[in-house]
Amino acid sequence: MKKFQLYFIIIFLSAISISCNDQKDGGSCKYDTKIVPATVISLADTNDLSYDVLFEVAAAGRKDTLRYSDKNNNIRIFIEDIPKDSMIPGTQYQYIIQTRLTGTCTPVVDFILLKPYNTP
Repeated sequence: MKKFQLYFIIIFLSAISISCNDQKDGGSCKYDTKIVPATVISLADTNDLSYDVLFEVAAAGRKDTLRYSDKNNNIRIFIEDIPKDSMIPGTQYQYIIQTRLTGTCTPVVDFILLKPYNTP
């Protein structure tokens, strides 16, 4: 019985190894990066510890409203790190849009970077 279990474990681990080597996601990919302004509209869902921010962006020729948390892995901004009164409506930060050029990684990656937007 123990011999059977050992063979099973070896076959199982081999199968996992083969399937992981066969994955098409990831690898060395190259992206084209576009940075557009993300303008603070207002704060949302504030509480004593954290808050979210609504931004207006103009990407792909149209305006859109985005939540910080929606573009940053559902992470909210902690008041301890960035006080609420520093998020002033009209202030512009960076909205990063990366489009895959080569490889098999995620085709489009977009997120808001809380770094001031500087006009190119």
